[in-house]
Amino acid sequence: MIGRTNATIGSSGLTVTYTDYPTTLITEKWTTKALMPTSRYGLTSSVADRIIYVIGGHNDTARNENEAYNPQSDSWTTKKSMMNTREDLTSSAVDGIIYAIGGRKHYTEPSLNKNEAYNPKTDTWSIKKSMPTARCSLTSSVVDGIIYAIGGYGGSVSRYLNINEAYNTKADSWTTKAPMLTSRYGLTSSVVDGIVYVIGGNGGDPSNKNEAYNPKTDTWSIKKSIPTAKSSLTSSVVDGIIYAIGGYVGDATYGGVTNKNEAYIIGQFYFKELKGTGTATVNIDVAMNGNPPNVEHVYTVPIDLIPTIGTTAVNGTIKYKGKITNI
Repeated sequence: MIGRTNATIGSSGLTVTYTDYPTTLITEKWTTKALMPTSRYGLTSSVADRIIYVIGGHNDTARNENEAYNPQSDSWTTKKSMMNTREDLTSSAVDGIIYAIGGRKHYTEPSLNKNEAYNPKTDTWSIKKSMPTARCSLTSSVVDGIIYAIGGYGGSVSRYLNINEAYNTKADSWTTKAPMLTSRYGLTSSVVDGIVYVIGGNGGDPSNKNEAYNPKTDTWSIKKSIPTAKSSLTSSVVDGIIYAIGGYVGDATYGGVTNKNEAYIIGQFYFKELKGTGTATVNIDVAMNGNPPNVEHVYTVPIDLIPTIGTTAVNGTIKYKGKITNI
């Protein structure tokens, strides 16, 4: 996959364990799986107990279908429908419960603040505390059991939103958090190491923005932009790498869609272990040996180590941890 470390270590009374970041060789391919029973777009999906639940969407009209896909058996099962028909909604799972939030019934109708909870074990839905701000085409991510509902489209008046509202599933309550730096809808978000990365979207035109939200400090920061400005994309994380896939890039009379798959590297990895009692002087350089597919940028890796590089007192075992960031 990526990465190889080079280290210079002067040590006294220590056993040094040197470990490269693992290289993974994967045969790249796509395979066709069982078709979803109901064709639709503007839908949402979440995972509970390794089953994918695909909810809502649009096909001639807003839908409330809830269909479950089992990757192991490559089969679909129809589940209890959502209580309200909705398209352009978002969903997140916390403790095995899926929360379907926001959306709209039709592009000519107002955005919604609905929040419905689906329990896969009982195949039942329940009404939860409504989101404070009605909106569609938003994104949501979970950190420490809290759902962060970010951005979206508020309608003809409020239009593009930068709102960030946190839902506590245990307390069934919402809290307003620091707003996103850029107002956008049709965006995507993924979490790596407790940080929410909000990518792409549309604020009048397709966006290449990448902004990181830290729930612990309730602060935002600007990160490396995605190479292709696009909205209505999706993203997922594997091994600390965010893959931002598909989307709308504009032009071509509403036919400007893309199949690009762009990877954003912000993962962490252990690469050094010191054992014994004594002192060690550590200087470490990390080089990227190959990038994931379609990554056009060169990544340099400032070191953020625990403990600090330099002369370190060791008593027992210390693991050195590097963090890959885009600069």
